[in-house]
Amino acid sequence: MKIPSLLSATFVAAAQAQTLCDQYGYYSANGYEINNNLWGKGSGSGSQCTYVNSVSSGGISWRTTWNWSGGDNNVKSYANSGLIVSNAKLVSQINSIPTSASWSYSNTNIRADVAYDLFTAADPNHSHSSGDYELMIW
Repeated sequence: MKIPSLLSATFVAAAQAQTLCDQYGYYSANGYEINNNLWGKGSGSGSQCTYVNSVSSGGISWRTTWNWSGGDNNVKSYANSGLIVSNAKLVSQINSIPTSASWSYSNTNIRADVAYDLFTAADPNHSHSSGDYELMIW
């Protein structure tokens, strides 16, 4: 049984705020959102839960545990968190995007990655989980 953990945070708090185990389990607070997002779960068998530890205006702390088998070359999930940007700006108006993140895995026998996504679009009211253009840093 493989149970890796992923931690993305600017700080860690003691109390757990939310548990997301549904296929598209979603939670938002203080300008951040978290999605369990098991979009490829049918390519194998198993389960996954994402636990929100804390959310504040300064950051978010969460972890994901999973137990997948089968479909070794297929993606099962994309647990993610994001900052909800409500005041749309042109890319040319952005001078910087200060970001910090940390993560760890509790098992070395896994196939996983961590990525940073930035979505932009011509429509300032586009869905914040997609856009006309995507910049992904792996």
